[in-house]
Amino acid sequence: MAFIKKTKKKSGTYLELVESYRENGKVKHRFKKYLGKDIDGKPVRRVKTSDIGIESVKRYGDVLCIDKIAQDLGLHEFLDKNVLLLAYSHLLDDVSMNNMKEWVKQTEIPEILELETVSTKKTL
Repeated sequence: MAFIKKTKKKSGTYLELVESYRENGKVKHRFKKYLGKDIDGKPVRRVKTSDIGIESVKRYGDVLCIDKIAQDLGLHEFLDKNVLLLAYSHLLDDVSMNNMKEWVKQTEIPEILELETVSTKKTL
């Protein structure tokens, strides 16, 4: 039967999931899973900084501000999403049409405008 075992050390109390078993008539514990350090009665699992990696970095805050302004002005009602894409890209950076497709991948514009694909042809 598995249970949570608290192990006290100088650096703190640690929690682990163990199960009991008998060997030669003695009760022993078999380690199953580490649950983390006990902080304020809750298990907190630590992650090494070497195990953390960045998948992607995107511009979000400034795009969100421009989109909010466009909504307040009512531009979403009468402008096509591709026109808004063009306007947002020119407000944020001086991007040429040839480089726009790659630049847009680094922002949250397609997600905010709900565009499935970004096409230079449609934008023109």
